[in-house]
Amino acid sequence: MCVSALKLYSCVDQDAVKIPKEFNESFGYEGIHMYNELVDLIGKREKKCLPFVHMCLRVWMRQLVGKPDLLADLSVLNFEAWIHEEMKCSK
Repeated sequence: MCVSALKLYSCVDQDAVKIPKEFNESFGYEGIHMYNELVDLIGKREKKCLPFVHMCLRVWMRQLVGKPDLLADLSVLNFEAWIHEEMKCSK
């Protein structure tokens, strides 16, 4: 169990460095701004689970690529509605 926990922590630590870079690669100089705005949309309780946060950020990044209308105002993204929709789709 300890080895599994260390592996998970190692992956989470690596993702914490990789994901902001991926946002910069995908969105240029606006990447870090978008990353920060999306992190702000995630609920306080959910932020306690970093693998979940990283999953959300990567999914949102894929959804936002090529959609300039969403890039202009990320506040239209509703985290709670998105989670509900994702859970419904995964059943």
